[in-house]
Amino acid sequence: MSEQGIPFTKYTLPNGEKSQIYLPGSPEVKQKADAIMAEGYVFEIEILRTGEVSATIMDPIQEMDADIIIADNDQHLPRKVCAMIMRFQPKPKRERES
Repeated sequence: MSEQGIPFTKYTLPNGEKSQIYLPGSPEVKQKADAIMAEGYVFEIEILRTGEVSATIMDPIQEMDADIIIADNDQHLPRKVCAMIMRFQPKPKRERES
């Protein structure tokens, strides 16, 4: 885990250009995020054309979003992302690979 926060790949309009951003989180959330990433999941965030934000926990093994929130792009977004991370129960990588 970076000292900067929880790493997300951010996709921006209009062409989905990628960049790396870091969202803040408590030590407990960062620890959970580390455990999720250790199982091979990645975090992604995208600002939608509606102005809302899609934040996902992506499973590159199964090529699908394992969890997602759609939220307003406001000061409450980090709290909502942290709630998604805390509720997520990752499946072990070995189970998803078979």
